[in-house]
Amino acid sequence: MNLLKNQQEAETIDSVYIDLEARLMQNIARHLRDWEQLIDTDRWLMQKLAEIGKLNKENIKIIAQMSGLSQTAASRMLNAMAEEAIKNTEPGFQYMARQRMIGVVDAEKSKSVKRVMHNLRKQAKDSLNLTNTTMLHKAQEAFKTLVQNTAEEALKIMNNNTGAVITGAESRQQALRKTIRQFNDKGITGFVDKRGRNWTPEAYVNMAMRTTAGSVANEVQTARCEDMRVNLIQIDSHSGARPKCAKDQGKIFDLNNESGYTEDLNGRKIRYYPWNSSSYGEPDGILGINCGHHKYPFIPGVNIQRYFPTEDMDANNRLYKQTQVQRALERDVRKQKRECMLFDELGDPDAFEEASVKLKSKEAQLKDYVKKHDHLHRRKDREQVVGFDKRISAEAFAANKRMQNIGKMANINDGMNWSMTKTNSISKETKAEIVAYAKDKGINIVDLSKFDGDVGILKKQVDKLSDLVKEYPESAKKKITLTVGNLPDEDFGQTRGRTITLNAKALRDKNITEENIKKSGIFASEDIDDISVHEFGHILSEIKGNKGIEITKKAYYNIYNRSISDSEALMYLKKNVSSYSISYNGDYEDDILRGRVKVTKYNEITSEVLAKDKYKSTKFTREYLRLLREV
Repeated sequence: MNLLKNQQEAETIDSVYIDLEARLMQNIARHLRDWEQLIDTDRWLMQKLAEIGKLNKENIKIIAQMSGLSQTAASRMLNAMAEEAIKNTEPGFQYMARQRMIGVVDAEKSKSVKRVMHNLRKQAKDSLNLTNTTMLHKAQEAFKTLVQNTAEEALKIMNNNTGAVITGAESRQQALRKTIRQFNDKGITGFVDKRGRNWTPEAYVNMAMRTTAGSVANEVQTARCEDMRVNLIQIDSHSGARPKCAKDQGKIFDLNNESGYTEDLNGRKIRYYPWNSSSYGEPDGILGINCGHHKYPFIPGVNIQRYFPTEDMDANNRLYKQTQVQRALERDVRKQKRECMLFDELGDPDAFEEASVKLKSKEAQLKDYVKKHDHLHRRKDREQVVGFDKRISAEAFAANKRMQNIGKMANINDGMNWSMTKTNSISKETKAEIVAYAKDKGINIVDLSKFDGDVGILKKQVDKLSDLVKEYPESAKKKITLTVGNLPDEDFGQTRGRTITLNAKALRDKNITEENIKKSGIFASEDIDDISVHEFGHILSEIKGNKGIEITKKAYYNIYNRSISDSEALMYLKKNVSSYSISYNGDYEDDILRGRVKVTKYNEITSEVLAKDKYKSTKFTREYLRLLREV
């Protein structure tokens, strides 16, 4: 039996434990749904710790239900592996029986086979029962750790936000987003080894069942050798063997633990060794965990290995390694689905949407890997998670699609036309007068070499900036610098630090500039004077921090008395401020693929809200700017 076959057989059982882990984690999350209670966090923690007894009873029922499935699957696997082992050796034994070299014992009546199967069934059952017991204990431990860490994190958030109004429920929500992700990453332990290392249920059960499946093949073959009174076996060999396996491969061993010499078909003398001198029985030894070697009966004078042809091990091992990568990617998908399920269970739409975006990334990576390897195919059954049902799947898909649509940066009309603008020759004296005018207003103008437009338009920009500096005195700590440059057609202005650069083309003709702004259809203001207002917004964002979505959600709550998610905030901005306000500063689709979409990359919100307020003030823009001043 090769590694790939071994892996496939073990999957029928470890999949049960993948589901069991998900159900236990979902049940734990269910006990945390009431994080919104209007009580202090210490009291909330005491309530949660008091629920441990109830949680344990629920988990015992869940484990009992799943245990029956795993025991049945294990029994079927062992029987199938035994039948395959017998099928592989029986033709050779039957041939020798016809040649009267050995006696015949029917496989179905073999006491040796029955003894081996009894012991291995008990071994498999013990391994699964140990996992069940460990998971029950570790689920309780995980819940206790989760609520304690959440309480500690919530108190830290409260202490770090002493200047802001933040309730115990709000701090718990923020804390739970962090601790739930940590909980999801760790999962529930299924086994603790002698070194104290924690194994996931999937990893331990998979390893235990692969080992047991391999043992079935080896032990049943040994039992049949005993039945036929064949005491010599040969180990095959292959490149890249582990150190202990390399020492034993290719040799002939005596199951009766004797040593000496025998002859092959051609009369060549071959030495054989005691079976107990091999590394058999050690985890990293011959026929041990993840070993790819096989043993075959060896008859002196008749080397019957030719009756058991070996497969193309190199090709098989390549495919095995590829399937291991696929399994790892499938685990990533399941873990991300589990995170979506946990946040859905908690009732946290913002965290659910963020998890949904990451899920799309994980699924894309898996799809891409499978597509690149001809012998692989998607195993949707290996990507399923208990609790991630059709409703959650549909909501995750919709959330990801919504975030994609929101995140794509609005495109400015490619047909923006500056060809009708006329340049003016500005004298040095006029330029000097503009610089002096700006200085009196508290604005520093440098480099007017590119300015060839309307002096009145430029002075209006200076006036707007001067008024804004007075309105937001924190911006006056360092002088704002204004300059004019040849920017791309679609850029009306750019801001770097405290320096605002206005597009020379936009300063030539008020009517043409405002027509181009209107034609784009994406800006909050169609007034040419608000170009500098928008750019000043970037300076404010730098001073206050890029908290556009956060302030939008607070302003919305203050007006409508209802909390909204990040994506709902973005949709509101798009409808009530401008499309440009939700432009994403970066490669949005690449960030989705890498699972790193950040709300801080929406850095046009404050600029557009400020421009909207100066152009057509609304209740929302006024509340937003009031909150901004308090930051």
